[in-house]
Amino acid sequence: MLNDSVLQQGAPNGGNESIGILLSISPFSNRKKPGPKPRPLHKRIYHPPKAVRWVECSYSQLKKVEVLMFLHNHWIAKDETEKIFHRPSYTDAEAFFKIPSSTISNWNQPKHINMLVSQGPASYGGTHAVLHYRWPELEERLFTQFLGRRGEGKVIRRGWFRRLATQLYRELYPDTLHLFRFSAGWFNRFLKRYRIVIRFTTNQASKIPEEFQNHILSWLRFNRRNSLPRNSLEKAHLITDVGRFRLSQICNMDEMPLPFEFLSGKTYEMKGAKTVWAKQTRGGWDKRQATLILYVFADGLPRIKPKLIFHAATGAQVRRKEEALYDKRVTVEFNPTAYNNEALFLRWIEEELIKLEDWKDGGLLAIDAAEFHKTEKILTTLREHSIIPSMIPPGCTGLVQPLDISINKPFKELLRDYVDSYVELEEHAGKETWSVGDRRVMTTICVSRAWDQFCRESHHLVITSFRNVGLSLHPNGSEDHELSIKGIATSELQVGNGQELPEMGDTWEEERTLSTESDESEAVEYDLPVEHLD
Repeated sequence: MLNDSVLQQGAPNGGNESIGILLSISPFSNRKKPGPKPRPLHKRIYHPPKAVRWVECSYSQLKKVEVLMFLHNHWIAKDETEKIFHRPSYTDAEAFFKIPSSTISNWNQPKHINMLVSQGPASYGGTHAVLHYRWPELEERLFTQFLGRRGEGKVIRRGWFRRLATQLYRELYPDTLHLFRFSAGWFNRFLKRYRIVIRFTTNQASKIPEEFQNHILSWLRFNRRNSLPRNSLEKAHLITDVGRFRLSQICNMDEMPLPFEFLSGKTYEMKGAKTVWAKQTRGGWDKRQATLILYVFADGLPRIKPKLIFHAATGAQVRRKEEALYDKRVTVEFNPTAYNNEALFLRWIEEELIKLEDWKDGGLLAIDAAEFHKTEKILTTLREHSIIPSMIPPGCTGLVQPLDISINKPFKELLRDYVDSYVELEEHAGKETWSVGDRRVMTTICVSRAWDQFCRESHHLVITSFRNVGLSLHPNGSEDHELSIKGIATSELQVGNGQELPEMGDTWEEERTLSTESDESEAVEYDLPVEHLD
């Protein structure tokens, strides 16, 4: 097939006249192009050139758009902590793209930006094109280590990807001023590119009982009735924050089981995998090996150390051997069951809770309805120190207990990250076998670090959770619009003014009336619902 071309060639005599020549050229033809032969250099006329003032570089429209997208959308860490970020400067862009900052500055002028946009989608790949930055070496090595870790049956969470990606970036790109950021957008695109999904290792299901609404309403009214101010100073909020209490006098405590290995829940796995398995270091370590007790206050400030209860038939012997290795920011107890009990709870009240300055005048203690929380000995001790036990109805802790609704889950995520990181560092240092004592020491260290970080960064969650369940709302009902209890509409929670509340009905089987000293010698009622007495 012949290709027709029209060539416009300047006239041989140097004039402006142009001659149009129509040529039919076959791709198989060896015919030379017509025209004068090139003149040798010594016969050409020399025209002195002008001196070069700057190096001329040509950049495509796509490259210009890429640089501008980088300036307006990227984030750079200010320091190695990677907690504070800022937009790239012209200097940052120059270091990254190797383009002079003055050139980038000119591109970033409104006139130039408008020109790029007006040139249409053809110049930069579409009106909806978005430039995403990839780090191919980082992603490839991250994916390779992911496959290796999953091949060993180890559970992988987002925190593992964050730690390893940050480490790999510093190794592979040390001269890019921390341009990499582990953002949700980059992480989601990485997962999509490598077909990685989050999967459950076990299936769990839960259902919120609808019949608990009356129990919750009775519990809210009990708290409100026992939070009423007792004198003029408390009514004027001169010495209190919520009725008769300061926020520091409202506490919630909760026990949670703690394993030595976090294997249940979710892990990242290749898309389409039919079996999602996790390797155990030792049988049973993914079950309860200890009990962790957390204590939170309505003002969000930590006042009491977390407590760990480990299993040991002879705790004194274990303590003598390991205590020096435990983190001092937690308290450690031992018993044969690794559960909390009446003796430990009573000791906590007498040696830790009432020793707090603000609790010398009593307080409101929100606890679940465990049997050892409501023994005669416990209730008598609480009465003697003007502490009101607010027993949360059974089955409702996931709805109205601050620790359960807002705190335990994010804290456990932090704890899991610290445990994974600790194990990785120890194994990288050559540790191959773990004893129970090693795991106890590790647990104290990781719990203390996770709790410190949570209290620094998420204390607002504590404050909000107390208000959501009504524990720190004004007892006159003026703040009831802030109530937020899962599965129950705010309009259905007509708690009312504490001074106008009716007496408890048949919902409460037993009412324990305990006197507490106050300026007006009021009686404080301790109500236990029917379900609490099982």
